Amino acid sequence: MAASLAGLAACAGPSPPAPVTGAPAAPPVGAPVPPGRTVGVLLPLGGPNARLGQEMLAATRLALDNPAAPPLDVRDTAAPGGAGAAAQAAVAAGDGVILGPLTAGDTAQAATVAASAAVPLLAYTSDVSLGRPGVWVMGIAPEQQVARLVAAARAEGRQHFAAFLPDNALGRAMGTALTQVCAAQGLPTPEVIYHTASQASITQGLKTLSDYDSRLAAAPSAAQAAAPPDAAAVDPLAAAVPPVPASPAGTAAPA
Repeated sequence: MAASLAGLAACAGPSPPAPVTGAPAAPPVGAPVPPGRTVGVLLPLGGPNARLGQEMLAATRLALDNPAAPPLDVRDTAAPGGAGAAAQAAVAAGDGVILGPLTAGDTAQAATVAASAAVPLLAYTSDVSLGRPGVWVMGIAPEQQVARLVAAARAEGRQHFAAFLPDNALGRAMGTALTQVCAAQGLPTPEVIYHTASQASITQGLKTLSDYDSRLAAAPSAAQAAAPPDAAAVDPLAAAVPPVPASPAGTAAPA
């Protein structure tokens, strides 16, 4: 009997390993994601900023291309209701953190919703004035861009700066940053010209920046000062060929 039991035990194969105490059980395939594990993504997937929104979404997916990464809950800020409605949907879905939106206006809407629900918001805007507890500005600020540009120009020996910028929030921020950076580094005050979208505004702004009117007024006097005193000065043959002497009376000049 003992030999028979030993033979049966040998045929049964090795016993399965004992479960590890305290190890988390893997969720079954297709199980719902627990609240707080998803990442909300607010981007314009339609409208004028659709291309940039799609590129940002592709970059976000590439950055989180990992089996252990949390799932993405993508919301379109260009859909009806805008960024505010997209943020409300993300909060209602239980997203633990929100990436986006893209613009300053959309960020202002989404930040109010996210802050009231205590959901962290990592916005892609470059408007640092929107940053506050729970809202982080992830874009490159105008002050950072201008400081790098001035540093690169100074490395080439340049000391004087000017800017021709659109008359909007970003343009004004960059103009202010240029003035502040130049003042902090002891450089001459830059000339900053703002323009609207009209062709007349752009043309007039460029004339002002290049001092066009003063240059135009000085052009005639400069041209006169540079002009030769007579035609002989510009005709080398006039001085090189001697005049033909007059023929004596009664003789014919050679033909």
